Amino acid sequence: MNDPITVKKMEAIVPEEPRSDEAFLIVLKGKDENEKFALSGKKDKTSSIYSFGRARELSDYVVEDEKVSRCHFKIICRDDTYFLIDNGSSNGTDLNGVPVIGEVRLHNNDNIRAGDTFLKFLQCDIEKRFLENLLEKINKDNMTGAYNHGFFISYIEKYFAETRRSGRKFSVIAFDIDHFKKINDTFGHQAGDYVLTEMCKIISNRIRKSDILARMGGEEFNIKLPDTPLQNATLVADSIRQIIEDYTFEHEKKLINVTISMGIVEYDENFKSPVEILKVADNRLYAAKNSGRNRVVSE
Repeated sequence: MNDPITVKKMEAIVPEEPRSDEAFLIVLKGKDENEKFALSGKKDKTSSIYSFGRARELSDYVVEDEKVSRCHFKIICRDDTYFLIDNGSSNGTDLNGVPVIGEVRLHNNDNIRAGDTFLKFLQCDIEKRFLENLLEKINKDNMTGAYNHGFFISYIEKYFAETRRSGRKFSVIAFDIDHFKKINDTFGHQAGDYVLTEMCKIISNRIRKSDILARMGGEEFNIKLPDTPLQNATLVADSIRQIIEDYTFEHEKKLINVTISMGIVEYDENFKSPVEILKVADNRLYAAKNSGRNRVVSE
């Protein structure tokens, strides 16, 4: 008689959580929406501490949220493993909806809430690339590839607040295409779309990676130039204006003459809000158009 067969219960093999040298937080909701905070490359890689809060002098990463404490929470990295700890904040820190007490390990896709700011912890290169591509689609104009109106307003508001604290300078260029309606009426709307798209490619190749080109609506655009005084911004604007004037725009074997008018403003401490800055830039753009078009007005 054969011996009975013993069937052993096999334990499930649970794969280890994906590990990556790159980790970061992304703001899902709040005044700093879409902001990314890198949690790598700081100090000793085997042990690093990252602080988050409202006060620049106390926090590595600053969020604009009145319900966030001056130094609200900290993230500690030990040998590529991350831990969250509340820093005695007034309103507490939640991890996946549960109040954080003591030191809690973070896992990929965890959700953190501090005040009215919601963040996601990510430690996965594939998801990082996916989210970056997603944010690009959300923040950019589908046709021209320039940033959209909503992103630019949110960005300039945040940058304005930082500038008031740091004293850094920046300039804004407002511009649009001269007689754009006539281009559409004469050559058709497809030609108008071509001009907008081609112009944005040209300007993107001229400005720095740190500069922000945004489509504010129709044929109206803004460029934000960080760390750029008015005199330098004027030189940049005039070089762009000249490039566009000299460029051969050709659609369906038809040449289209294109020029742009531009208004420039430089931040100074007299401005109380980013709305005031953009209004001055717009007023100078209209002054350029009223004085003959195809020109730059900076005062």
